[in-house]
Amino acid sequence: GDLLKKRAVTPPQKAEAESDYFGFTLIQDTKTGIVVVDAGHVRKSYDDALVYFDRLLDFYERHKIDTRKVIIEDANIGYAFAHSLKKIRRAKKKFEAFKLTAKYRNKFDRAHEAYMPLKTGKVLIANNCRVQSGAGVDALRVEFATFNEEDSHKNDDILDTLIWDVVEKFGECPRPKSI
Repeated sequence: GDLLKKRAVTPPQKAEAESDYFGFTLIQDTKTGIVVVDAGHVRKSYDDALVYFDRLLDFYERHKIDTRKVIIEDANIGYAFAHSLKKIRRAKKKFEAFKLTAKYRNKFDRAHEAYMPLKTGKVLIANNCRVQSGAGVDALRVEFATFNEEDSHKNDDILDTLIWDVVEKFGECPRPKSI
């Protein structure tokens, strides 16, 4: 219907030969909120993550899941990751709009800003959230339950992508910029 669907990706925090976690959420925008359709985090090297997300976008396309807008966190290696993934997709004649998050506060300030939209039901999680091989809703629930301002939680890769979506739609966050 008239839903605009998008996918957000959080790149790893460091570009090392060792693998790191990449979090992602697939979001449907509605007139009154957002719905999490898919979510997960995968542990991959930079190059393997490029292959993984290229295949993930292909998977969504084959299953008629629209991914017109791919948002990548503009932190650490995010800029390079976005450009590399865009180049791979363009070579395959795929033309998603790649955007980078704006520089906007720290993750705890963003989480505070996202609190009211989350609390008031503007963010829903689909019952069958786990389209691909991501960890899905169970991992997202764990991240919600363990997230804290002392930053002692084990993982927030999925939650961080969701918070970006919430503050972009409902908060004061500047809109992502095209690359």
